[in-house]
Amino acid sequence: MTRTARLALALGCSGVGALMPMVVGAMGFAKALALGPAMAVAGFMLLDPMRPLLLLVFFVPTDALANLLFRGLPLSASMALTLATLAALVFEFPREARERRLGPDDPVVRWTLAFALWCLVSTLFADHRDTALEAMGRLAGMMLLVPLIVRIVQTVAQARLMVLALVAATMFTSTVLVADSVLGVRLLSNEGAAVNAAWEGIARSAGASDYNPTTAAIMIASGTVMALVLALESPQYRLFTGAAAALGLAASVLSYARSAALCILLVGLLLAWRHRARRGFPLAMAGLLAMAVAMLPIVPETYWDRLATLTNFSSDYTLWRRLGYNLIGLDLLADNPLLGAGPANFHYHYVDQEYRYIPGRTMFARHLHNMYLGVASEMGLVGLALFLALLGSGLLRLRRLAGRPGETVDGAFAAAIYHGALAYLLGSLFMPHQYAKFTWILAGLAGALARAMQADPVKRE
Repeated sequence: MTRTARLALALGCSGVGALMPMVVGAMGFAKALALGPAMAVAGFMLLDPMRPLLLLVFFVPTDALANLLFRGLPLSASMALTLATLAALVFEFPREARERRLGPDDPVVRWTLAFALWCLVSTLFADHRDTALEAMGRLAGMMLLVPLIVRIVQTVAQARLMVLALVAATMFTSTVLVADSVLGVRLLSNEGAAVNAAWEGIARSAGASDYNPTTAAIMIASGTVMALVLALESPQYRLFTGAAAALGLAASVLSYARSAALCILLVGLLLAWRHRARRGFPLAMAGLLAMAVAMLPIVPETYWDRLATLTNFSSDYTLWRRLGYNLIGLDLLADNPLLGAGPANFHYHYVDQEYRYIPGRTMFARHLHNMYLGVASEMGLVGLALFLALLGSGLLRLRRLAGRPGETVDGAFAAAIYHGALAYLLGSLFMPHQYAKFTWILAGLAGALARAMQADPVKRE
């Protein structure tokens, strides 16, 4: 340690010592006692931007846990970790070459910036500008995750850590959801959201998430597919990824989310096609079929009743509501196909008297439960094109880099992100996920791993 650094540390300690009596008086002895370890943890986080970023990624699907742990702070857990990531990145700047400080010129970042600029243009011409400005504030924080991830995750090893963090989060929230369902309790998630999404008197659990149960289930489905791909294609961590996949499948059933089941089924068929040429494929398929048959008695009868309502408008009023969302969205898009109605302006128009006869419409403002039509109706067709480009630019590269099943460990992680993101994007046909952080994390992670694999093409067994 240099003389200047020792002097700064001594001055800092002296300042903290002088302030301690005031701190104890203001906070109380117990809180002041916890301040030291908290500052130590914060200092540890600021030493490397990967640390707060890794926590941020883990806490997106488990935000109910994050909100519980960070409830004493004047800002949300997500905001605190984002600021910590930015601060750690700034502290790292002096150790890096000037030309590297802004990060790599990656297509995902370029498309994200273009989409952000178009959203600003759409906001200027929005039907209800105050609503659009408020939404842009939320969207800006989410879009920031993409360049942050691409900037900080520079190696394949770091990208693997991110994927494993998502798998760990899936395992944790799935365990909580299964416990909620079996015990009839709410361990972490917002009970109000679960009750509002109840079906046939069953208050659906969101696991360790404060998102609505359907979005929570789709995030679980995405993490489950990632875990399943890694369990099939990489011997490393197989016990961990296999357990996460099994718990995720159980949680997907107990979530009563039809969209999550549909996503897992469709991507599961793609995975079967991907592995069709492997030597043990027939035996594996026979084993999976036997496992599925053995699990049939365990699946609650109410789950089959839930699936049976998938196309039955007379028994499920939410189908009429979803139809209404899409009809209103198409009408808004037809009115302004270039710029759209403006960010978050759909729910402003949803309660307009003009749409009072739309089937399934409620009297409360709601978002369009279709991410793609939602982006198109609010940001126009140009906005939708830019949005699809930022999502696809990383995933299409990963698809090419994944290679054959089991060929390389890096290829297994590329396939995990690709198929996990595909499951999530399929589920987004039914939810407004442009306003969910998980969407932007997947986009950034796909770009980061693709760039890292292209920069280091050496195959790792």
